[in-house]
Amino acid sequence: MITSWPRLFLRSLAVGGWRQTLRKIPEFLGRQRSLRRFDRRYNTRTSDVRPIDLEEVIGGDARHSSTHMPTPQEHFDRMIASVPGSPEELVFVDVGSGMGRVVLYASTLGFKRVIGVEFSRRLHEVAVRNVQVFRRAHPEMLPVELVCADALTLELPRQDTLLYFHQPFDRETFERFMEHLARSLEAAPRSVLLVYYEPRHETAIQESGLVELLVARGEPGDPSGAWRIWRTLPAVERRPPKA
Repeated sequence: MITSWPRLFLRSLAVGGWRQTLRKIPEFLGRQRSLRRFDRRYNTRTSDVRPIDLEEVIGGDARHSSTHMPTPQEHFDRMIASVPGSPEELVFVDVGSGMGRVVLYASTLGFKRVIGVEFSRRLHEVAVRNVQVFRRAHPEMLPVELVCADALTLELPRQDTLLYFHQPFDRETFERFMEHLARSLEAAPRSVLLVYYEPRHETAIQESGLVELLVARGEPGDPSGAWRIWRTLPAVERRPPKA
């Protein structure tokens, strides 16, 4: 964790410059304090903010991944409250599940299944431990399936599904994931909801031609949270992806 801070700081400088970086520091520190309360309560480790290294990934390329960032529970709860339908009707899949924080949230909400997909071996190993520790406080939680794999090659559930994203990868990889989803829907037609927190690459989803936008809240970087929720269209209503 400590060795990650200089790298994160330099990355922020490269992307946003000094002014934006300094403006974000108080917000970032406040969010981290809030996130760590969850870990202190359950003795888990989910709050680390760290880049992903090339040598720790399976299948994919870490250069297309984002920094591991946990999702605040209050934002997650508001997102799930905005999702149409009932959790009992859906399989929950966290694409880029990291240290497992979001699958812990989802495991107490009554979904059909809860799955976390992560291509970093190191983050996956931490998530496995976190699920074991969290179960001591919540023995009623659903079984959680943690898969260490590249999301672009993973066979997606053939049931109605909620796919959750919190910056798992860049725009290029998002476009490839949407192509992967299109092939999966062609093989097994069903309804899929896409929930995207901090939606910096939302156009890759919107321009895929596969979805309709249901909910749009805030803009990336908003301290009160920003997210988008889409639902896949029936095959006859889908449009060709934008070039």
